[in-house]
Amino acid sequence: MKKLLLSILVSSSVVASAQLAEGTIAPNFTATDLNGTSWTLYDILNSNKTVFMDVSATWCAPCWSFHNSHLLKDLYTQYGPTGTNEAVVLFVEGDPLTTSVDLNGMIGTTTPTKGNWVAGTPYPILDNASIADLYQISSFPTLFAICPDKKVHELPVGISVAAMSEYICNSSTGINAATLAYKGGIAGCAPYTVPIKATIANRGTTPLTSCVIKAYNGATEIASLNWTGNLATYQEAEVDLGTYVANANFEIKVKAITTGDVKATDDAATDNVYASNFVSPTKYQNLEIKLDNYAAEVGWAIFEPSNLNAPVYEKVYTEADNGLLKNESLNMLNSNTCYLFVIQDTEGDGICCQYGNGYYKLKDANGAVWLNAANADATYGQKIHPFKTGAALDIVENNNLNLLEVYPNPANEIVSINLDLNKISETVITIQNALGQIVKTINKGSLPVGSQTITIPTTELANGLYTLSVITNNVATTKKLTILK
Repeated sequence: MKKLLLSILVSSSVVASAQLAEGTIAPNFTATDLNGTSWTLYDILNSNKTVFMDVSATWCAPCWSFHNSHLLKDLYTQYGPTGTNEAVVLFVEGDPLTTSVDLNGMIGTTTPTKGNWVAGTPYPILDNASIADLYQISSFPTLFAICPDKKVHELPVGISVAAMSEYICNSSTGINAATLAYKGGIAGCAPYTVPIKATIANRGTTPLTSCVIKAYNGATEIASLNWTGNLATYQEAEVDLGTYVANANFEIKVKAITTGDVKATDDAATDNVYASNFVSPTKYQNLEIKLDNYAAEVGWAIFEPSNLNAPVYEKVYTEADNGLLKNESLNMLNSNTCYLFVIQDTEGDGICCQYGNGYYKLKDANGAVWLNAANADATYGQKIHPFKTGAALDIVENNNLNLLEVYPNPANEIVSINLDLNKISETVITIQNALGQIVKTINKGSLPVGSQTITIPTTELANGLYTLSVITNNVATTKKLTILK
């Protein structure tokens, strides 16, 4: 089974969500479809079938786009009652204000439906918002796979039928050793020592007492473990295969191998491991990000690999940011330190290109772009970019400035900035607090060549360490500023 959404941001507000956590026991429900047939979740699961459930709203454009991709229809055709009969597909209309009128493509509420959801849909449609409440849905569409062991797995919208089929988790008669997920390290600066861990399970009716677990980088075996134990049907075990030193990104595969295994398709789990040897020449960095038309789905954070519970920076956008270009100054980073830049789209479609031509760029303090993610590179559920900062505190060379002085420092009620400009410059001054939040912005407009002094009141700033940035013609020079009253 491929783990499609990485867990690095689980503790961060970048992916804060009220939805059920991965692996939670699914709440049971009984609901009647538009044809009058009653469906009880646990009855389906107890019949050894996997349930795929799409929770959408008729007014939702991404929901309509996903529905018209026919991925669930194709899944139903291949694995539903007319196919292998291993899975049940359910569509849930999760908005309490919409009705069957909307599902049939007619206007029934103040928000127009996107079309006829019933025509051509062979699987059951449940107009039941209580299911969305039960599963704590925070956005539409949300796609779940629910296994016969009653555990919930949220899938990214847009996942292929082949990838969805890897979540068919029914038990098989006989011996079936399955690898549920890779649980080891996923990102660091090269050379990165990767801890290799995984979760295995018995997906067969015969107790699993032994298997060989191997890990691969491509076709190359990098670790192996002879495991012994006693797992009943659906029981799980965590395994540790040691470590591996990575010098570049790679896809890791962990595979459980046992004699007489009756189902080979669930033997392996794969995931991406990110290892980069990139070193920025400067300590401080800048992020330029162009949002698509669904900015509220986008968030990013910067972590030290040793502390994934406490982001150094984090940002979640809102609907007010739809389509906007944002420049974020990352001026609270340490020198000669490894960091992980992590960006996530909760719907799995990134910021390009279906709902706007978004992109993101990371630049050093000189403005040199070292990461440019656009077009297909900006289509993602989650991406991780390790990098190491350099030692330079400020701009190595700013051709607009001959001199920058900040005084007094520490400051109390006023701070003065002496500038000597060698060209006419559009000038903006920002002050950021220790959380990376911009607490003061002064737009000076176009300043002439020569020396000048700018005075900034600081009475409203609390005691602490700040970063003062002077941006001239889009090139930033930064200084540390201490407020002490």
